[in-house]
Amino acid sequence: MFENLRDAEKFFGENPDIPVHFQIYEETMKDPVAAVKALSDFVGLPRNDDLCHAIAEKCTFVRMKTDKDQYAMKSNGKSYLFRKGTVGDWRNWFTEEMLEEYYRVYDEKMAGSRFYDRYAKHTTQ
Repeated sequence: MFENLRDAEKFFGENPDIPVHFQIYEETMKDPVAAVKALSDFVGLPRNDDLCHAIAEKCTFVRMKTDKDQYAMKSNGKSYLFRKGTVGDWRNWFTEEMLEEYYRVYDEKMAGSRFYDRYAKHTTQ
């Protein structure tokens, strides 16, 4: 995963003429309407605030989980595609030792990246 992100970062740095929109999950969760507006602006659509609000509502995690449940991949009747949609919940799946190893590898692989601070240990706790 780290290599893919670093390769993409390098490619877009070498090709500044290619427009890229980064949609960050944590920021989208804080202000979904602003995220929809930013995407609309990026693709050059005329802004319709009512439509942006409607899209943001339709794209909430709870709404998508409910609407898409019939299509979700399931194991023992439980969807494993949609979990909680909670920012930072991934840490709850790790032991302290696993977290330390993750941050060690993250520091090694992502040092110097423009994305480093987003998920570095000092910013995610």
